Amino acid sequence: MKSCGVDILGMLVAKVLTRYKHLLCLVAVAVFLVFLPTINLFFTKDLNWRDVATMPGRGMWSYYEARVREIVNGHPFMGNPYFLEHNNEIAPAFFLADWLAAIPRLLGMSLEGGATVNLLFWSLIFVFLVYGILRGMNVSKTASVVGAGLSYFSVFYMMARPVSMQIVFPFYLFFLLTFLFWIKDTTNKKRSALLVLASIASFYIYTYLWQIVVIILGLTGGYWLIVREKDKVIRLIKMLGFIIIFSAPLFVYTYRQITHPYYWETFRRMGFMTTHMPFAETFYSGRWIILMILVWLLSFWWSKELRANQPYKTSLIFVAISGLSLIIASASNIITGKEIELAGHIVRFVWLWLPLTLVVFLFFVKNNWMNFKFFSLSKKFIILILILMCFYGAGIYYKRSFLMLSRKQQAIQNYIDENQRTSAVLEWLENGEKDPVVIWIDDDSQSAIEGYITAATKHYVLFSIGGTLHLVSNQEVEERYLVSNYFNKLSLADLKNDFNLYAGLADAVHLYKTHNRKVILCRFFQLDKLGYDCGEKTDAFTLKGEKYFTDLYDQYTKEIVPNIGRYLKKYHVAYFIKDRRVDKDIDAGKIGMERVYYDDNFEVYKIK
Repeated sequence: MKSCGVDILGMLVAKVLTRYKHLLCLVAVAVFLVFLPTINLFFTKDLNWRDVATMPGRGMWSYYEARVREIVNGHPFMGNPYFLEHNNEIAPAFFLADWLAAIPRLLGMSLEGGATVNLLFWSLIFVFLVYGILRGMNVSKTASVVGAGLSYFSVFYMMARPVSMQIVFPFYLFFLLTFLFWIKDTTNKKRSALLVLASIASFYIYTYLWQIVVIILGLTGGYWLIVREKDKVIRLIKMLGFIIIFSAPLFVYTYRQITHPYYWETFRRMGFMTTHMPFAETFYSGRWIILMILVWLLSFWWSKELRANQPYKTSLIFVAISGLSLIIASASNIITGKEIELAGHIVRFVWLWLPLTLVVFLFFVKNNWMNFKFFSLSKKFIILILILMCFYGAGIYYKRSFLMLSRKQQAIQNYIDENQRTSAVLEWLENGEKDPVVIWIDDDSQSAIEGYITAATKHYVLFSIGGTLHLVSNQEVEERYLVSNYFNKLSLADLKNDFNLYAGLADAVHLYKTHNRKVILCRFFQLDKLGYDCGEKTDAFTLKGEKYFTDLYDQYTKEIVPNIGRYLKKYHVAYFIKDRRVDKDIDAGKIGMERVYYDDNFEVYKIK
């Protein structure tokens, strides 16, 4: 009987493995890629469970984990995870992704456990959705498994990043999947409902994602108008009505955001500026999209059989519209004049789009080899060159992934070391203070303790670049920066070196580079001969003006340093943490600080 039972169980297992082998392969691929950055550590370090649970989902992504902590600690609108005084503010962008990432911790999981569960869950969703898209484009099951793995590896570093693209990519893929099946049959109500759901979700998940979705739907409507399929246009308009209605809460919340007194100051620190000039990344990533679409179009035009092949035609529409949407979104500031690192964020979707569409095309070539075989030699040569160029583009992204893989391995090792260094002082702070307090961290410290405080404890910090990404005035950000550097005896040169920390991306990086590109283009086209003043190339400090920095220096030396106690009280600072690796005399007694904790790594002073 026992032998019979074993035989039956073996038969059931064999049947399941045979029937669902491709899905099981998908799971295996996802799990392998998730733990790929950490495999070598099992052979090089002594690891405990806490380390193993932490490694897959962690790197130095504490900004996103701090946002999750804020939700878990009872601030549903995610205010400011770094500055105590602003923790009940509204978020500068919508935050459904943060809420989804917070679910494991709301269910009682630890920071490490929640990060690991999220990474595994969303990675599985990712590969299954890619698999679904490839199967929907008539790619074989085996090739779809391979394509899902290749697509994941091209963006694995972003998938390891809590909240951000870890959740955004699956929602993008969900939209692409529903869009693909909908354009195959626009009369199907279930497919229409799913596309509406995916579109609405994009509005609440990620600002750049809903822009892509709107452009895709707009291009689709435009295409159907051109080919005079008015019935499909009418169905699309009806769907847009539902999307707008159910996205209304987002529009109301967005109005609250943009009318906040510090909204535009915050967005300027994030990189917002007014310019009609596209960033270089638009051209760098856009060229691969154009080449990929061109491969599909030329094959379609040159083959009568492919033109009659409905699956190929549907795939061509899907590839062309989804690809062009990325270029348009990346370069939309050419029309709107509003730029906030568009190209730098949209290119993340290109990393995923290019290998996915390349896999589909190669499989079509394999299945329709006879059609391609009868192309003339010149046409074959053109197709081959274009494909090789697309491979080169994909190779650039894969090279980046390999480089990031080694960096992530190092980041994980650093994290384990820092985790061991900071665990004792963090435990002391968490247990010693019942209510959240503000902690002042030595700005010269190379320790990651700031990130651990905001991600793993209930406490806040005096200054952090993460806090500047939320709704705070420029004046307060500058003041917090200066106060946090009280012991560092800042010079005018130091203020300039740290410009990006308190002024943000627009003033410190993008504005002067955009100005210089205009000068270069003006001179290249010799517009000065037509009477146009091309101007001179500059740097961030000259563009901002020397007075800005001298005023900050005067504020630091004449106002903040002599009155440090008043400013520490203003920002409710309770403790100062010194990293003992930094050899610096902080003269604690001068400002009334008393040492209350120390270990081999840190000293903690209570501010009286």
